[in-house]
Amino acid sequence: MDPYFLTQKLRAYAKRIKVSQLDKCLSKMGEDISKETRRTVDDHSKGIVNRLLHGPMLHLRCDGTDAAV
Repeated sequence: MDPYFLTQKLRAYAKRIKVSQLDKCLSKMGEDISKETRRTVDDHSKGIVNRLLHGPMLHLRCDGTDAAV
């Protein structure tokens, strides 16, 4: 299977989970939280997803001639 296709599917799947969990989190925090707080929580959730996907993405992009990751 094409590594590019797999990475795109994996990112889309992770984004759907992030959005779902972020919505749950923000709704529990209430309507009165500031835009800055919402943005901060969103930024942190993006960072978590990116860190979790970094290793698998490198592995999928590796063509076998690269040094071990």
